[in-house]
Amino acid sequence: KYPAGKIHIVPKGVELEKFIHKKHSKQKAREMLSLSSDATMLGIIGRIGPGKGQHFLIEAVKRLNSLNCHVELLITGEPTKNEETGYLDYLHKLVGEYNLGDKVHFRPFTDDVETFYCSIDIFTLASKAETYGTVTIEAMASGLPIIATNTGGTPEILKNGELGLLYPPGDIEALSKNVIKLLDNPTKMTELGERAKKEAIEKYSHESESKLIEEIIDRVYS
Repeated sequence: KYPAGKIHIVPKGVELEKFIHKKHSKQKAREMLSLSSDATMLGIIGRIGPGKGQHFLIEAVKRLNSLNCHVELLITGEPTKNEETGYLDYLHKLVGEYNLGDKVHFRPFTDDVETFYCSIDIFTLASKAETYGTVTIEAMASGLPIIATNTGGTPEILKNGELGLLYPPGDIEALSKNVIKLLDNPTKMTELGERAKKEAIEKYSHESESKLIEEIIDRVYS
């Protein structure tokens, strides 16, 4: 058995500066993405595929609006290159069946991901499993309140609910309750975003990664 005292964990660093210091206001970002300026916007970004759960968020938007919780959803991303587009086609079909054309917005993947984060109010994650969710850390650095699935590495990143709200994968009622809970308490939304941002800067920046590595090297060779 390897001695526990010789095991050191260094979280992978993420380039956070562009998320910490926002280059656009929410209004400007929404203008750039052709989104409503006054809507409450949920958002998900990344590869479009069944495991990422975009269909589940569309279902959630339908449910929330039926409960008079008027929210919209921004889906940013594309299917994996050279893969079938059947799932994306299914998402568009679902939006049409539910008459959510004015509530669910699709935008292609862009390198300018900061504009996505600037444009939304709540970052939503619906993945069945995420080992190390870079997009979650980006959302944290952007100061966004986060609602994410209680699976994979996400609970550890969000400190089991201290830095964001968690729900069981596929539990639409639990997700809906979390959205309503945040919208009913703007102060909590702000506090969650601020705590998450502080954690991202302290733990997941390239500077923090380098500092930890240097400390480990110093201990090993001292």
